Amino acid sequence: MDCDELENAFSSEAPKKVNFSNCFKSNSIDVEQQVEAESTTEILQTGKKAFKLCSNIQDLTVVLHDHRFTPPFLSFLNSLWREDSIGPRLRILHLHITLSKLPIFLKPLLESPVILRNLEAFSIDFAPSRLDVSPHRGHHKYAARHSYRALTPLRSFAWSLKDSLTSISISTHNARDFATFLTGLPPHFPNLKKVELFTIFCLSTYQIAPLFRFLSKHSNQLEELTIKPCPRQTSFNHSDDSYAAWISGWALNGFGTLVFPQLKIFDAGLREYPRNHPGWTNPNPNAKPLPGLGILAPNLRKLVLTNLALSFERIDDLVSTLGHGLEGIEFVAAVLSPQLFDLLASKVPSLKMLAVEYKAISDVEHNTEDRNASVSQPPSTYRLHVSRLDFSFRPDLSR
Repeated sequence: MDCDELENAFSSEAPKKVNFSNCFKSNSIDVEQQVEAESTTEILQTGKKAFKLCSNIQDLTVVLHDHRFTPPFLSFLNSLWREDSIGPRLRILHLHITLSKLPIFLKPLLESPVILRNLEAFSIDFAPSRLDVSPHRGHHKYAARHSYRALTPLRSFAWSLKDSLTSISISTHNARDFATFLTGLPPHFPNLKKVELFTIFCLSTYQIAPLFRFLSKHSNQLEELTIKPCPRQTSFNHSDDSYAAWISGWALNGFGTLVFPQLKIFDAGLREYPRNHPGWTNPNPNAKPLPGLGILAPNLRKLVLTNLALSFERIDDLVSTLGHGLEGIEFVAAVLSPQLFDLLASKVPSLKMLAVEYKAISDVEHNTEDRNASVSQPPSTYRLHVSRLDFSFRPDLSR
């Protein structure tokens, strides 16, 4: 696309959402690269003018990874936040960014915080950097200092938006960065309705306390909550046992001690609780992976459970604690069987949407004699009145 085509594209029916990635170059430039650099500069100059005409753009995604900033791209990026460009009209901002890029990216926004006065939703994915890997001794101490310095402007940015944000989404492969970021956030976002947290959990990073404090401060107002023990992007890091202990309610400041009276949508990644843990008093493989949802979220309308295949007994325990207003549920079943549908029809009569991933399928009924006849009437008396039904075979859970 040449410059004329670019300008015409932006000048026509302007989109409400736009994505762009970094326009970076290496340090060495030959003749051919010099021509390319000049072409990039010309495109970015045209982009500055074109974005001013995009009055409909409200959703912006920025991807900034390891390559160095070029002056033309930095100039283009800063131009977005001026009063005559798209900054004042943005309602949603997504960042996919490495820590080292944060201070540079946020500098103009901190100097003029009023520019994003209409921003309602902020999402950030902390991208892993190949430059962060070091075999030298003392690397972890350096990484911690680097993380703190890089996250300082991000916390200031969050403070500047605390009265306008209704949605916050955080994804990181580093538990320490997650804990550091949460610790410096404003104690309360008065209009916050939606929170998404995708992070590695690690006991040694002491992230449970700031996480619990953040959720408890907003528990009375949240309507949507997502918690996953892994980042959105693929990561070589894995959560330890602390997450399973916390989400199931066994740990100090456990998730089960919270109450979310306004919560409508809950999306949780599950983990198996370790049987050899000192606090494990019930080695039953069907032990509850979540606290009672009827008390935790009495007005829940949609429940999504991922990352762990659930036995029939566990599904029975979960749906038995749900309120009668649940309209949608998604989960992974260890075995898909006719009795599972009877269970859902009897325990969740208001169900309108059902999505099930399963590892195996069987027409053999489960033995419920020891469970006080969880389906107390003949299966034929129950009917599922769903308007959406999805099934998918998933033999292996990778995350």
